[in-house]
Amino acid sequence: MTTFDLQTNAAGQLTGLSAANDTAHMNWAQNDRTTVWGTVTSKQSLTAAVERHVQGDQLVETYTLTNNTPFDIYSQETDIGIALPLPDTYLADERALNQRCNVHLWCGGSASYIMALRMDGSGPNLGAVLRQGSLQGYSINRDLAQASNERGDFILHPEDLHLHPGERYTLQLVWFWFADRGDFQARLRKFPGFLTVQAPQYTLFPGETVPVTIQGQGIDLAAVTLTVDGSPVSGAVQDDRLVYELPGDLAVCAHRLRVQAGGQTTWADFYQQPGFAELVKRRVHFIVDHQQCHDAASALNGAYLVYDNETHRQYYEHVNDLDAGRERVGIGVLLAYYLQTHEDAVVARSLEQYLHFVRIQLLDETTGEVFNDAPRNNDTHRLYNFPWVADLFLQVYHWRHEAADLDRAVQIMRAYFKEGGD
Repeated sequence: MTTFDLQTNAAGQLTGLSAANDTAHMNWAQNDRTTVWGTVTSKQSLTAAVERHVQGDQLVETYTLTNNTPFDIYSQETDIGIALPLPDTYLADERALNQRCNVHLWCGGSASYIMALRMDGSGPNLGAVLRQGSLQGYSINRDLAQASNERGDFILHPEDLHLHPGERYTLQLVWFWFADRGDFQARLRKFPGFLTVQAPQYTLFPGETVPVTIQGQGIDLAAVTLTVDGSPVSGAVQDDRLVYELPGDLAVCAHRLRVQAGGQTTWADFYQQPGFAELVKRRVHFIVDHQQCHDAASALNGAYLVYDNETHRQYYEHVNDLDAGRERVGIGVLLAYYLQTHEDAVVARSLEQYLHFVRIQLLDETTGEVFNDAPRNNDTHRLYNFPWVADLFLQVYHWRHEAADLDRAVQIMRAYFKEGGD
């Protein structure tokens, strides 16, 4: 049995959380920030008390929020937060493999869980289920200077509360060690009263039906109520599970399957897409109609840019991933793929304009060097850009079968390897 090894500071706050038999001695309660595990913040100044104790191979954490004011307190969305500085960060050396983790959170009402997987895939890994209370979501407090190397502190947000003066609300998390994803799912199903809702996919295309499985230890499956977008539906009890088949004729939009059993409520969200061919066609024509720059006075002329669907305008900034190079090249790759199987003069004309932009502003056709942004700018010399542009010309070759495009792709990859690509 793997149990918990805890360390606390003089104030009784948790500073260390590890598995007793972990030879790597990974501390799951501390990332590269200074946040203290279990710190509770409240916009309405609720009083918070935190208790924790090890019970066999489980760690039980109880957070009690009390309204000690003479006024009613209403909270909403992110007003209340519980900080968990799980070490979901990337180090520049091999310590990242057994000292850091990837965190997966499902804040699904009373059936919420946390699954933290060590980066090298080895166990023991750390998981938690919510045994009391309800979570509506989480946010992340990040150090943006670390970019994607740090996920930051995870902040859990309870359901919206209404507490009378003197009234209390309790959230309880039960932490446990597990071996892998399969073991984690098996343990979820064994927690008394915990609802699990699973489906093989959550995105549907027209005509597809999806079986949804509801399980829970000690739950009367015959008494479970199901609704889709607020309308009652029925499932069938099969052994230890309730199965409901989501129909294939739903409207093209998001749909929520809500599950209730006793005092427990959770849900699963699905999205009905248009058919794949129609979806790609819409996307390609949106790009042509909205994302291509037509400004002869600009170095960006012909480029595909970021488009803001709220302000309905193109956007550009000479910073990573908002510029006219880098991942934007993937837009051109998509159009080249599309034209390989579709006759479309409008899209073809747009791609020709984009290729002119790439050859002038993002590529040195003499050396094969790929620039980070227009106009031929290499403030950041990023080898990752080379295969993007090589693939662009490779797919263009498959579209229009001009040898010069294949030559460009080869030349770019030779430059990539010459400059240290691996």
